[in-house]
Order: sequence, then C-alpha cells, then structure tokens
Amino acid sequence: MKIREIVSPRNIRPDWLAGNFYHGTARTNSEFHPSAVAYFTPNIKDAHEHARMDSGYGEGTPRVIRANLSVQNPAVLDEREMQDLHSNLEAVERLQALGYDSAISQNNTGEVAVFGNRHIHIKDISAIPA
Repeated sequence: MKIREIVSPRNIRPDWLAGNFYHGTARTNSEFHPSAVAYFTPNIKDAHEHARMDSGYGEGTPRVIRANLSVQNPAVLDEREMQDLHSNLEAVERLQALGYDSAISQNNTGEVAVFGNRHIHIKDISAIPA
C-alpha cells in the first residue's frame, strides 16, 4: 500500500467513536495481539457475518466481541487501503509513525481498524445462535 495524502479526520464528531463496536471471529482466543490490526464495525449484523465466515474456515465457534474503542487519531483511508492494513505491517508502522492509532473508512461504513490492543476495551463476548 502506498500511503497517499491522508485525509484529516476534522469532520469526525468526537461522539462518533463512542458506543458499541463489534468484532466477529471464530477464534477460541478472545485477546487481541498488541501489534496486530483488529477490525471493528458499529453494525452487529456485519460482525455476525464475519464470524460465520471465519467458522467456515474451520476456525471454531462463531462469536461476536462487543467493545468500546478509545482511539484518538484515526487516519481516513479508502476501502482497499483499509483491507490492505491487515496484511501490510509496514503501512501500519508508517501510519503509527505519523501519529495515527487507527484507521476509518472514508466511505462512511463505520468500520474501524485499530492498531494494537491498547485502544480496545472488551465489554462482552457472545456466541452466535445457529
């Protein structure tokens, strides 16, 4: 990923990142790695879909993690750049060096990519009914 001009999050309301965000997974370990990128959505149905997709790869039981996020300085990226963050540690490190602690999608999906685990505050974890 080539980091082009990063849009400043000036138009983001401070309360936009308040409230519940969801992470769908089928992993048995519910902890987030300190240097990994974790994707969250404000839409619980999207998290359910992702968890079911994970379980289809033989990962385990689909679950949704509900969390609060305490990100302060998100970069605004297009959808492709958001998805590339998962596999491009170099891009994440460059964004962090520029002072960003997360990234949000410029297409207003509400998706948040959180860099590391210190901005993730797990509220609860629930299994998805079959």
